[in-house]
Amino acid sequence: MVLKSSRFLPHIIEQIWKLLFGYVIFACLVTFAFMRGWHGPHFDVPEVTASLLGAALGIVLGFRTNSAYNRWWEARTLWGGLVNHSRNLARQAVTYFPGEMRATARRLVYYQIAYIHALRTSLRKQDLSDASKS
Repeated sequence: MVLKSSRFLPHIIEQIWKLLFGYVIFACLVTFAFMRGWHGPHFDVPEVTASLLGAALGIVLGFRTNSAYNRWWEARTLWGGLVNHSRNLARQAVTYFPGEMRATARRLVYYQIAYIHALRTSLRKQDLSDASKS
C-alpha cells in the first residue's frame, strides 16, 4: 500500500542524522588528508572481491524485491475480492429486498461501506476521523 505522507523524509533524517553527520565528518577528514599529500598505506583490493560482493548483493536484493512484490500483489488481490464481494452484497440487497424493506437494504449497504472504510483506515494505521482527508 502506498501512502502519501510528507512526514516520511523528516522521520528518516531524525533516525539517521547522527550516523550521517559522522560519515560527513569522516569524509571531510579523508579529503583533507588526501589534499595535504598524506596517502597512507596502499591497499590492493582484487576485482574479484567487488564482483562477488556485487553479485551476492544483487541476488539478495532480487529476492527481497520479489517477495515484497508478491506480498503486495496478494494484498491487492484480497482487497479487490473484498470490494467485489461488497458490491455483490449491495446489489443483492437492493435487488432482493421487497419495497417495504428498502430502508433495511439501504442500512445494510451503508454498514458495508462503513466496514470497508474502517478496515482501510485500520490497515493504514490512520485515525478514522482523519481518513476522509486522504
